[in-house]
Amino acid sequence: MRPVRRVARAAPLVLCCLSLCAVGAPAAYADAELTVSPLIMEVEATAGKSVTETITATASGSDSIALELVHADFGFGGPDYQVQLIRDNADETTAFSTRGWFSLPRKRYVIRAGESVDLPLTIDVPENTPGGTYLGAALLRVVPPDASGGGSQVQAVPETGPLLFIAVEGGDPPEAAMKRFDVPGLLAKGPLRPKLVIENIGDEFFSFEGTIELSGPGKDRTIEVDRQFVVPGEPRTIRTSANEKGKDGAPKLGTSKLEMGRYEVTTRLRIEPLGTTLVATRTVWVIPVWARVVGAALVLLFLVCVWFLARWLSHRRELGRLVREELAADAAASRLAPVAVEDDVDPDDADDSSWDDDVDDDPDAADDLDDASDDESSVDELIDGAPSDEDYR
Repeated sequence: MRPVRRVARAAPLVLCCLSLCAVGAPAAYADAELTVSPLIMEVEATAGKSVTETITATASGSDSIALELVHADFGFGGPDYQVQLIRDNADETTAFSTRGWFSLPRKRYVIRAGESVDLPLTIDVPENTPGGTYLGAALLRVVPPDASGGGSQVQAVPETGPLLFIAVEGGDPPEAAMKRFDVPGLLAKGPLRPKLVIENIGDEFFSFEGTIELSGPGKDRTIEVDRQFVVPGEPRTIRTSANEKGKDGAPKLGTSKLEMGRYEVTTRLRIEPLGTTLVATRTVWVIPVWARVVGAALVLLFLVCVWFLARWLSHRRELGRLVREELAADAAASRLAPVAVEDDVDPDDADDSSWDDDVDDDPDAADDLDDASDDESSVDELIDGAPSDEDYR
């Protein structure tokens, strides 16, 4: 695998393939106009071999024009992929330069007004060129006619031509990866502006096109993504088609009246020449400010209820614990209390003095004792007066 190669940042910035050079030329030259197609060419090549591609040039003005080939390297400035042309007389260039690769059979071509000419562009790839992507611009410059009478004035000279993406055999195939897919997780209102950055972690360039879709409550919204190129080592911010509304081509989904709910943002990009589809999805919630305030109040009320419930349960547990401890203490006290038990007394072994002490202490007991003595005497008399066995005989 060859190392990642980046653009020299010292290159002048241009926004398209057309550049205008101020040179000395007669005023009549103002009617010279040049149209070139195609503006982008994809070329597959092999180190040490040549390949020929056709450029069509048209004199679209009212005057004939003379053309000559001018080569320039190019790269891209930043994630927006603004084209940076680097002239052959520049001290620095890119690591994927194509200087000395382009040529035409003739140094100069003349095209009559309103006519077109097919120009065979030959691309000579040097031997031992590492496999991968190489970039070059085949610019066609209009050659101003000689000034008549020695007079001249400054005139803008058109210079335009295709950008060539050259894939030299032998490098790793391109590989697309979604480097960034940023959407806010929560929105108060639309529209939704996702930020998508795609990168190439292979050695050869690839192109992509596809759609970005917003689905959720209400009507789905889909925007188109025109074909765009990605070279190794230069991540690219995805832009929408020219007919889509959005600041600087940035994706814009929905309006300020997006309904509340959950949405999904899905991008589907067709990758060529791989023939694969890169799919990525993100989720976003649209919740207005009033809904957030109501939701926060409900959450707060719920937390307060939970707090009171927890306090009540804690109080019940504490009360139950105290009751259990009190019951346990009562049970323990009842188990440890002494029990009074009267011993059996043998009347024969009784101490007479103790009986006398009891009688002296309790007058009623003395009376009861006297009554018991009288009853005992009456019983004895009855027994003595009872007939004996001899009397019955």
